[in-house]
Amino acid sequence: MSPIVVLLFVAGVLFCLLYGVCASIGTLLSGLGSFAALLALLDGSYAEALASVLVALLLCPFTPPRLLHWAGSGLILAATMLFNYFD
Repeated sequence: MSPIVVLLFVAGVLFCLLYGVCASIGTLLSGLGSFAALLALLDGSYAEALASVLVALLLCPFTPPRLLHWAGSGLILAATMLFNYFD
């Protein structure tokens, strides 16, 4: 097995693991931001509620971790194709 295939596969697996970690942490932080926005709305602080909603949207766990997942999957696919090509 070629070292480049192993390197691509390991990098892909690490990116997919990092996707899982970022998505779970982002979900927790986004939920906390949404809860803070709800509490600010109930208190009548509309500017603080807006700031909390914006922070929750910035921490939304969908786009940046999804890019990590796509990059990891692409690296695993490339490693598989190279492994089949050299085998």
